Amino acid sequence: MFGRRYPGRFIAAHRTIFGLLTLGAVVWHLVRATGTDDAFNPVNYLSYFTIQSNIIGGAVLLWGAVRYWRGRAETAAFGSLRGAAALYLATTGVVYHVLLADVDAVNGSTPGVLNLIWHTLLPLVIVLDWLVWPPKLPPAYRDIPVWLIYPLVYGVYTLVRGPVADWYPYPFIDPRPHGYGHVALMCTGVAVWFVAAAAALVWAARAITASRARRSARPASPGPGR
Repeated sequence: MFGRRYPGRFIAAHRTIFGLLTLGAVVWHLVRATGTDDAFNPVNYLSYFTIQSNIIGGAVLLWGAVRYWRGRAETAAFGSLRGAAALYLATTGVVYHVLLADVDAVNGSTPGVLNLIWHTLLPLVIVLDWLVWPPKLPPAYRDIPVWLIYPLVYGVYTLVRGPVADWYPYPFIDPRPHGYGHVALMCTGVAVWFVAAAAALVWAARAITASRARRSARPASPGPGR
């Protein structure tokens, strides 16, 4: 699946470690907050895109590790799922650091270590995983609309649930301060990012895979005296 034996084991081990780390952080914080904070709302907690994308990313990493240990080759469908997870977590990292880091610093809403794991570490890990070990079956640009279904559903869910729960996970998707026009503008910007980032991930994986294939097919240079 991953080429030579030991590199494959390294990839599987790295995916296991980071998959367990992020999923463990989500579960630990959920259990701890439920038991110690009377105002904690588990549904709100699980309604953050950050939490959902980290659950997806952690599960994809663990699934990739299990597939290796079971000797199963990477399918095109699983490769596409890896791309989707990379897109969602790249978005989590970029949106946080561009739009939300100052808000979080003021409110102190995310514990420091968990903040580092969810908004910086795992986004970097899963994007690097995609770039260093891209799918052997190159992703196609036609995968992008499928990847965008989840963010679209998430946006609709958030806007429908918001008035009912009187709660929105992020300021830029909350219409109460500035109205739905402002929300539409911000969501349009995020949507443009999603499309551009998805196209960049597909292009990068295809380019890296093609470059490696060309190097593998290139005949070895004859040694001295031949």
